[in-house]
Amino acid sequence: MHIDMQCSCGAAFQIENGPESLKMLYAERFAASHFGCGFMTQVARDVNDSTSSYNITTGKREKEY
Repeated sequence: MHIDMQCSCGAAFQIENGPESLKMLYAERFAASHFGCGFMTQVARDVNDSTSSYNITTGKREKEY
């Protein structure tokens, strides 16, 4: 796999040889370091929702997790 990236700030990254996992790591690091330049947008992350249990015998919410 060949990876070639160039940011609008002038930074460039290119790699062709090496282990696939290492190439992907380098590409992810390059993309992560250029979010501020507008090279890529951040990955959407799941937001942890708080949950609580509901006791049906008392009709009350109990502990929040």
